[in-house]
Amino acid sequence: MRALARECGLCVADKSDSQDICFVPSGRYTDVIQRLKPGAAEPGEIVHIDGRVLGSHPGIVHFTVGQRRGINVGSPQPLYVVKLDAMRKRVIVGRAKPCSRGASSFPA
Repeated sequence: MRALARECGLCVADKSDSQDICFVPSGRYTDVIQRLKPGAAEPGEIVHIDGRVLGSHPGIVHFTVGQRRGINVGSPQPLYVVKLDAMRKRVIVGRAKPCSRGASSFPA
């Protein structure tokens, strides 16, 4: 896509990828989410899809499905966030990166 944007002479062709919510003026999306969804920044468990509790997290507000970096639990293989369970304050992880929003099963 960047090559196509460059060919078309678009000024955003070499712009860095967005890593945050672009409409939050202060750049701290967690503040906005905490206001809109109280409890999203409360700590909880990081749980493997097989049910093992692997660690804890400072709040699901800091995670997105598909995320690999920043999970901060030890594993011989890369782990990805495969689901966020807001009701139980759990971040569910597995070793397969989700391929689409509709993906419902991941190898353990």
